[in-house]
Amino acid sequence: MHRIVSLLPAATEIAAALGLMDQVVGVSHECD
Repeated sequence: MHRIVSLLPAATEIAAALGLMDQVVGVSHECD
């Protein structure tokens, strides 16, 4: 299993669109 840290809001949106939010372990303070 991979873990994802997203520092860009656009990258977080892409991860969400791809159904990868269960692998996201960190986001920037600007991400929703």
